[in-house]
Amino acid sequence: MGRYWVDGYLPLDRPWMIPFWFLKVCTSHCFEYPLGGDHGAATLPFVGLVVGSVLFFKRRNANIVMLGAGVLFFALIASAIQRYPFGGHARLMQYLAPLACLFISLGFVAILEIFRPAQIQRRSVFISLGILAILPVVVMVQDINKPYKRIHYQQHREFAHKLWQQSSTDKPLYCLMRSPAYAPEWEHFPYRCSQSLETKGDFLTLPERDQLDTTKTYRAVVWYRLREAKKNFPLWEAELQKQFVIREREVFTIEAKDYTETFEVLSLQPRVSYQSPEMTASKLEQKKTTQ
Repeated sequence: MGRYWVDGYLPLDRPWMIPFWFLKVCTSHCFEYPLGGDHGAATLPFVGLVVGSVLFFKRRNANIVMLGAGVLFFALIASAIQRYPFGGHARLMQYLAPLACLFISLGFVAILEIFRPAQIQRRSVFISLGILAILPVVVMVQDINKPYKRIHYQQHREFAHKLWQQSSTDKPLYCLMRSPAYAPEWEHFPYRCSQSLETKGDFLTLPERDQLDTTKTYRAVVWYRLREAKKNFPLWEAELQKQFVIREREVFTIEAKDYTETFEVLSLQPRVSYQSPEMTASKLEQKKTTQ
């Protein structure tokens, strides 16, 4: 997931961007209590957090503020050395959640105290409590109605479930997940997660050449995200056909928001006459020695 969370790493290669990066992260998903999102949707909670931190410090609770600052410091160090992302999603920042909620709540109270007269303050408190009570109900109803973030995640689950149900002892399903053309992308796309759920984490890879049964058929999944990426596929497939005969080919597509993911399920039978490059080189060397 390293490439996926790259925006959560401190941009040390562009030091002038660090303040803007920090502000963007903190006003998006980092402190989204009770709400947040992209493009500064958590600006109000972040303002509340800053105000609350200042008030804690002024009220001689500096130890609590320093505790939060210390945690924040080590979190930024981990981000700078790319060991753990900072921000990106609230679930990555759970270690800061208790202190963040404490500071944000105090900050909100201080902001509400600005309103005059006292009657408006009371109404503001009741409105805030009402919103906080309604939010979890709305979220739960939404999650029950749509238990996935995006529709193509659900499509991946359905596809993986259908595919791995067809796996049998006679035709076991494997994954060609180390093809040179697609190796960088394979590590972080939804199908791999769905496959893990279906197989309980048992990722099958094709056996070594000398362990393949030439009378047996092996089914394997090949994936590429963009249509233009398929231009690399024939070269990779040509190398594959040196070892296997492709008996059957099934093509499946999943339409995401801004791209199409394509899966090809290949039925492969090992060639009897295949010789690996190492074997060929060994035979040439033996021939030279004989001559």
